[in-house]
Amino acid sequence: MAHLLHDKIAQAERFADQCGAERGHWEQVRRLSMQLFDRLADSLKLDESDRFVLECAAILHDIGWCTGQQGHHKQSMKMILDDTTLPLSRTERVRIGLTARYHRKALPAKDHPIYNELGAEEQKRIDLLAGLLRIADGLDCSHRNLIKGVQAEISRDRLVICCQSDSGAHEEMQAARKKSDLLERVLSVPVQFTQESSAANLY
Repeated sequence: MAHLLHDKIAQAERFADQCGAERGHWEQVRRLSMQLFDRLADSLKLDESDRFVLECAAILHDIGWCTGQQGHHKQSMKMILDDTTLPLSRTERVRIGLTARYHRKALPAKDHPIYNELGAEEQKRIDLLAGLLRIADGLDCSHRNLIKGVQAEISRDRLVICCQSDSGAHEEMQAARKKSDLLERVLSVPVQFTQESSAANLY
């Protein structure tokens, strides 16, 4: 099973490269997404299939740029759904496509096509995964890989995300705060960000 998922992820990487997606950015977004997931999965009741969906969505979230910036998040979803080369099931395509679609702009809504076909539990899982992806994408909004790592801890009344950086990373922190809107909505708690020097050695 792990070998099969590895092959699918490798194909997603090749597809992103073929579409001209900026490798440095999607690798950084994937890395931060995976760190957030691994630190929060148990609390959010997410499993390995969810991790796979988030990883693929992080890799593919910007492939829609090949058609232009305007609406590229929607185009990314369309390309994931329509592609015939990615070795994904229809369910995987829908979950990955929707997660990628909601990495920016409007939050998921009941009347959105495809999303509205899912049951409430599956919609919540998409909300959680897209919420993590939005924050990871915000933390690399400058495409300069300034955030070296993240820690996250959730309690009854808040989710605290601590970011490591060797520089101020003010733009990244501001973007991540703005893009924490979806995760705040689905968790019903505020998301707070702190920053430490990467020399603090959180790991």
